[in-house]
Amino acid sequence: MRKLIYPILDLIEGKTATIIFLIQMIVVILLTNYSINQALDLNKSLKTLDELKATESYKIVDSTSDERIEEIFSNEAIYLPKQREFYKKLINTDCENMYSLFGYDSQDESGLTVHEKNISYGFFDTFNINAYKGRLFTKEDFFNQSDVIPIIVGYGLKDRYPLGAEYTLNTNNDISLKCEVVGILPLNTSSPSIWDASVSESLDSSLIFPITEFAIDEYYKLEDFDMAITSTIITTSDKASLNELAQWSAHEGLFSIQFVSVNDIINNYTDMVVSEITINFVVAIIILIFACAGIISHISAFITRKQRDFGVHILCGARKTDIAIRFILQIAIIMFTAFFICVLFAGFSASTLYTLLLELITIIVISVLPLFKLSRLSIPQMIKRSE
Repeated sequence: MRKLIYPILDLIEGKTATIIFLIQMIVVILLTNYSINQALDLNKSLKTLDELKATESYKIVDSTSDERIEEIFSNEAIYLPKQREFYKKLINTDCENMYSLFGYDSQDESGLTVHEKNISYGFFDTFNINAYKGRLFTKEDFFNQSDVIPIIVGYGLKDRYPLGAEYTLNTNNDISLKCEVVGILPLNTSSPSIWDASVSESLDSSLIFPITEFAIDEYYKLEDFDMAITSTIITTSDKASLNELAQWSAHEGLFSIQFVSVNDIINNYTDMVVSEITINFVVAIIILIFACAGIISHISAFITRKQRDFGVHILCGARKTDIAIRFILQIAIIMFTAFFICVLFAGFSASTLYTLLLELITIIVISVLPLFKLSRLSIPQMIKRSE
């Protein structure tokens, strides 16, 4: 306990330097932790998108003016049939793979918030998603003509909607559908964002419906087609046919769209995030250098000022190792105080372990010069040092 009392008293004595170093280290830890989190999230998401990046895939980008959108939605009777026709053209395009994913948040009868998702055939294959129990959708499910619609539920809803059970569900379109649960997704299944590779939307609380021909023909509204179209990812080597679809949409007075390479979107986002991570790390390193220089200077001056006291301690039976531990504990107390403050505000995650490793390295680096200076002092030099 005594070994802790002396370092704490030393820190109180030099409270100005202690507070400055503490603030500097909090900033360094927060910047480092944030940057490592960004890097880990980006790496995880890019792995999810690896298969998509390896293909010639395109994302629909909508550049329709606000005035044109208002015109379309004000005349649903005119534009709904055209939008329906366009979406049918899109999903029937000769391509290697395609998927749409859109939905709404709603509440079931018990008041539980669920995410109603509508997907087309290629989604699960694109991201290599398998069923935890039951099965995923087959091609036949998207041409389903029966009165019962197959649905898949997220892991978080598996107890409320057990496999094989049938329910009558009211969709966001105020349509009552008789549904059967045919599959359950594994825990932590998510839908990655193409625009922001670090973001994934959890499907754990989702009710997933197939985008069937019946839904397209009978109850999808303009807003459904709008979300379905702008969420579509299509894989094809025939970019010309996609351009023809965009031209058809413009000719019919629908949305102004273009097909943008998924690779370009992901690469642009990656470059932006890497640039941000680099800037954060550079700023953190600069602050850390100044912080280390300041605290090393403070401890060196402290050794010079306290040489006589240290000499007396050694004559009374203390060792240089005990004095060295005193300096190391000073640094460690500040570093770990900063660390716990940051954990309190930012939480604990995988990146926190890397930040902790950085702290340990910093403690070692800061301790080297003062300990070297202490080791070169003889006992007579310490004793002769006047206060």
